[in-house]
Amino acid sequence: MTDKMKDKKIPARVTVLLVFIVLLFTSATGGYAQTQGSAAAVQEYDKISIDKFTVVLDSYLVMADGSEVTPEVLYVSGKIDSADDGSQEDLVLEPDEYEVKYYRVHSFSEKIYEETEAISEIGEYKVTVTAKDTDKYTGEAYALFSVTGKPQKLTIAKTKYTLTVGSKGPLLQPEADGDGSGFLFVSSDSDVVRVLSSGQTEILKPGRASVTVSTEGTMLFQPAEVQVVFEVKPDKTSWKTKAFKRQKSKVTLMWKKQSGVTSYEVAYATQKDFAKHKKTKTVKENLSKTTLKGLKKEKTYYVKVRALVETTDTRGNKRTIAGPWSSVRKIAG
Repeated sequence: MTDKMKDKKIPARVTVLLVFIVLLFTSATGGYAQTQGSAAAVQEYDKISIDKFTVVLDSYLVMADGSEVTPEVLYVSGKIDSADDGSQEDLVLEPDEYEVKYYRVHSFSEKIYEETEAISEIGEYKVTVTAKDTDKYTGEAYALFSVTGKPQKLTIAKTKYTLTVGSKGPLLQPEADGDGSGFLFVSSDSDVVRVLSSGQTEILKPGRASVTVSTEGTMLFQPAEVQVVFEVKPDKTSWKTKAFKRQKSKVTLMWKKQSGVTSYEVAYATQKDFAKHKKTKTVKENLSKTTLKGLKKEKTYYVKVRALVETTDTRGNKRTIAGPWSSVRKIAG
């Protein structure tokens, strides 16, 4: 091989060498970056979570007396994985390693909390512990603390009323032996019974409703409540005409329609006191007349009608509330 030919091959070897050096450098740099990223991930993964740590307080329940109370955290501890063999070991946080905050619990299931500096009012509180060293620890641990009030007695003259539409509603006048500032009145069905802030009730339509009476503004006593049940009957049904004309074995009855009822019940018999052989017929609420058929010749019949309303009791069972019977009408034979 001549010197000129060797001179021509030297650049090719140099080129190959340069390419090799570049590849080697790129691989080394990428590997370093990957190693750094993995180290960061491991470092984040190795943070100790205190979410399941136990927070021990000096007390968990106190009776309200108007003064502020601050539950003391005695210690915070939990189990962590050992770095050597994968077993677990106990870890106790020192008082200077964590911060303590207090939250008023409005809804634990919906995680509605309100931070507070002072605990004095009746309710449930969340005592939360977070670590100061956020590079080493993550999460939070907590314990629940409650302030309960003295029991109070709430009384009212009557807890059940049976009334008729159009009658005057009673004035509810509860009494309590606590420190409340007043009472709150809430109707379960304001279309049936409406209640004012004064406790005065208004009877609006047939049905069933309960008014919950509860104390307001209690500071040292537990809130108390009582329920007052109202059963409102339909009004007395009135006939539309003074007399009904019989046509052989049938007769058509007509009455004045009522609002808010479910149906009407018609009763007829051959005795005025309806003691024997009484028959009944149910008519839909949108109708205000019906025809009785199959009447016996030369027999005198007596009829009456009343309005009905379907409702449910406190246990969800169906109930029928009946209004007063109408006057009795005579159907001559």
